[in-house]
Amino acid sequence: MIMSNMEIVAEYQNVSGPVDIVGQAYAMGIEYSEHSMRDNVSIRVDRERAKIHVNARMSKAQRRFSAAYGIATYLLCSDILRNSQEDHRGTLFGDTPQMIGPISEQNQNHAKRMAIQMLVPADRLRKSLSEYGHDVEKL
Repeated sequence: MIMSNMEIVAEYQNVSGPVDIVGQAYAMGIEYSEHSMRDNVSIRVDRERAKIHVNARMSKAQRRFSAAYGIATYLLCSDILRNSQEDHRGTLFGDTPQMIGPISEQNQNHAKRMAIQMLVPADRLRKSLSEYGHDVEKL
C-alpha cells in the first residue's frame, strides 16, 4: 500500500520520542542535505526537485525546524515551486527573518505553523502536559 504524504506525517507523529523529521522527509521522497551556507541562510528549498538544503552551522533545534519547514513548504506549495524560476530560500531565525522566492508570506506562515505541529504534535503535547504539568524537565 502506498501512503499519502499526510499519512506519513501522521505515522511519524504516532511514534514515541522526538519526531524523526529527516526520516519523514525521506519517506515522502524528499531529499535532505546539510551544508554550510553563506549570509546566515537557514534553508533552501529546491524548485526543480524535492530537495531541502539546511545550513549545517545552525543548532540542532534550528536544523530540525528548518527541515520541518521545508517539508511543509513542499506539502503546501509544491505546485508554486515547480512553476517558479527560483528556489525558495532565506533566514528563518534572528532579528530579521527573511525569505526570498516564490512562496507568499501567507503560505510561509502556514508552513511555519505546520512545521511546529509536525515537530510537536498537539495530541502528544496535551498528553504530556496532563501527565507532567508544566515541569519542563519532565516534559
